[in-house]
Amino acid sequence: MTGSRSLPLVRVFGIRVGVNPSWFLILFVVIFLLWDSLSETLDASETTVYLVAVVAAASFFASIVLHELGHALAARREGI
Repeated sequence: MTGSRSLPLVRVFGIRVGVNPSWFLILFVVIFLLWDSLSETLDASETTVYLVAVVAAASFFASIVLHELGHALAARREGI
């Protein structure tokens, strides 16, 4: 999960977790697209729509990290 250009975030069960800086650009784009879509469908304030978009995008990226962590833990269990 970490590479030569990744930013280290945390260690989970001894496994280094990091992200490539490009994730922040993608995160911004996902938040913007969600905000744009949700602002047309939700009858709420701009702040609420923005917060919903941020939480949704963060949840999406967290699910990817947890998925990849599952691969790393399975590989460790198999001795890879």
